[in-house]
Amino acid sequence: MKLILCSTSFLLPGNPAWAELAKHHELNFAGYDEWSSLMLGDGRRFDETNALVWLPFLDDLFPLSKQSELQSMPSMKFQEALDSFFATVLTPLDSFLERHPSLPVVVAWSAADCGSPIESAREPTTWQRVRAAWQENLYQRSSQHANLLLLDLDRQFSGPGWLKCFDDRNYFTSHCRLSMTGIKTVALSLASILDRYERAAHKVLVLDCDNTLWGGVIGEDGLSGIVLGQDGLGQAYQEFQTVCRYLATQGVVLALCSKNNEEDVWDVFDKHQGMVLKKKDIIGARINWRPKAHNLPELADEFGLGLDSLVFWDDNPLERAQVKEALPMAEVPEVPEQVVYWPRFLRSSNWFSRFMLTEEDRKKSLQYRMRAQFQEAARGQADETTFLRDIGLTPRQVPIEATSLSRAAQLSTKTNQFNLRVVRRDEAAIMELCNRSGGMGFLGGLSDRFGDHGIVGMVLLSPTPDPMVGFLDTYLLSCRVLGRHFEAWLLSRLALKMREAGYRWLLAEHRPAPRNQMCAGFLVEHGLKKLHDWEPEIRQKMEMLANEMSPEAPPQTKRFLADLHELDIPFLDLYNHDQA
Repeated sequence: MKLILCSTSFLLPGNPAWAELAKHHELNFAGYDEWSSLMLGDGRRFDETNALVWLPFLDDLFPLSKQSELQSMPSMKFQEALDSFFATVLTPLDSFLERHPSLPVVVAWSAADCGSPIESAREPTTWQRVRAAWQENLYQRSSQHANLLLLDLDRQFSGPGWLKCFDDRNYFTSHCRLSMTGIKTVALSLASILDRYERAAHKVLVLDCDNTLWGGVIGEDGLSGIVLGQDGLGQAYQEFQTVCRYLATQGVVLALCSKNNEEDVWDVFDKHQGMVLKKKDIIGARINWRPKAHNLPELADEFGLGLDSLVFWDDNPLERAQVKEALPMAEVPEVPEQVVYWPRFLRSSNWFSRFMLTEEDRKKSLQYRMRAQFQEAARGQADETTFLRDIGLTPRQVPIEATSLSRAAQLSTKTNQFNLRVVRRDEAAIMELCNRSGGMGFLGGLSDRFGDHGIVGMVLLSPTPDPMVGFLDTYLLSCRVLGRHFEAWLLSRLALKMREAGYRWLLAEHRPAPRNQMCAGFLVEHGLKKLHDWEPEIRQKMEMLANEMSPEAPPQTKRFLADLHELDIPFLDLYNHDQA
C-alpha cells in the first residue's frame, strides 16, 4: 500500500524507526506542516496513493495561548468557541473525505502537553475539555465516513511510556515532537490498522487443553489434581478462559486440539467447578493422539475456512514449532512462558480485532455450530435432494441500505472461497455501484431447520456501455452455507431482476485466486457458457465489453456469458419461492 503521511509536526522521514511500517508499505512524507494544503489540494497527488495518514498534535492545533483565551469563558461561550474552532481546524479533513470517499484515511493524534495531577483533581482542565471535544468531533465524522479510521496514540504511548515517546530536543531542533520510541510506536500502530484494512481478522481460536486451559495433565493428575480456579496459577488459568469466553461473545469461534483421551477432557468441562468455558462454548474439537498439524486442517475444513483463519494456542513450544513448519498459513503465537501473562497477552492481541462488530459477528459461534450440525446430518443421508427438501430451506432477498451496508462491506472484505472475482468493495463503493443508473445489488439470507444463518451472500451488477448487457461485478457466498445450493437461488434472483430491468445478457468472469477454486465451475454448471464457445460476432462484442469493465483482470481470468431468456438454473426446486 502506498501512503502519504502528513502532520502538524516534522516526522523525520528516513528515520529507522519507520522501518516496521515501511516493511509492507511505500511511505511518502508531506512537507512540514503541509497537512492543510495537502488535503485541500486538487487531489492529483493521490491518484497513485492508497491511503492518507494525518498525525495532528493537539499542542500544535491548540497551543497554550489559545487555552488561555478560553479558560475564563462561561461554559456556554466556551463550548461555542470550541465548536467554532474545531469546525475550522477540521475543514481540510472534511473536504478531503467528501472528495475521496473510498480512500482510507487514518487520523492518529496525541499531545505533548503535560499538566499537574492537582489541576484536574476537582474538575476537568481546559486541556481535558479540548481533548474530549476533539475526540467527539472525530468519532462523529467516522460514523459518517466508512473510510475514516481513528488512532488515539496516547493509548499506544502508554505501553512504552508517554514521556519516552516525546522528545523536546527533537522539537526545538527540528520541529519533531516525537522520539525514536514514539515514531516506532506510531509505525507499529499504523501497521496494525492498515493490515486489518487489507486483511480480515482471524476467526477461530484453537486451544490446547493440558497446561493451557488448566494446569497439569488430566490423564495423569485426575480431575482433583489439575490446577484451576484456586489462588495464584489456578486463578490465572481461569482468567485466561474468561478472556477466551469474552472473545466468543465477540464472534470468535472456539475449538480444541488436544492430545488426550476425549472422555477425560469433557469430564473437566462437565464436572470441574473451576471451568469458565463450558462444552457448549466449544464449536469443534479434535481430541486424539494424532499430530496436531493433521488435526488443524480437518478443523478448518469443518468450519469451511482456510488455515489462515486459525490461531493455534499451545503451551508446548515443540507442538508450536511442528504446526508452524507444517502449516505456515496458520497463526501460531509465541505465548509467554508463564500463564500469568496469558490473559493480557491474548486480550491485547490484534488477531481477532475488527473495526466494527456487527450482529452477524456476535452470532458466529451459533452459525458455525449450525454448520457442523448440518454436515453431521448430511453425512447420514443417501439422497442429497430429499435431505435438502426436508430441512426447510427458506431464502430471503435483503436490500442493501443503511442497516445492511456494513454487513455488505464485511462480506466483500472477508469472503475468499466462494467469491468469483475477489474484488474488495468498501461501503462507499458498494453504494455508488447500487445507485448507478442500471446498477443493482442485493444481499441474500437463509434459514432452515438448523436455524437462521443470517446474511450470507451478495450480488452486485454493474451496467456496461451496452444497455442490454450487465457485468457481474461481485458474486459471493459465505462458506458456512455451502452444500445447500443457495448460490443457485441467488443467481435466479439476479436473472429475474435483470430481466425486469430490461437486460438481455449477463457477462461474468472468474478470477482464480489462491482460495476461490471451489467456484471455478459454478458459472458453467448453472447455465452460463464460456465466452469462447459463442459465435464470433457475439464473442468479439462481449470481449470488448469485458475488457472495458475489467481492464485489470489477470491473464488466467475466464469469462462467461448467459442469454437471460434461455438461462436454465438447476436446484431451484429445493427452495420455497412463496417465502422468497
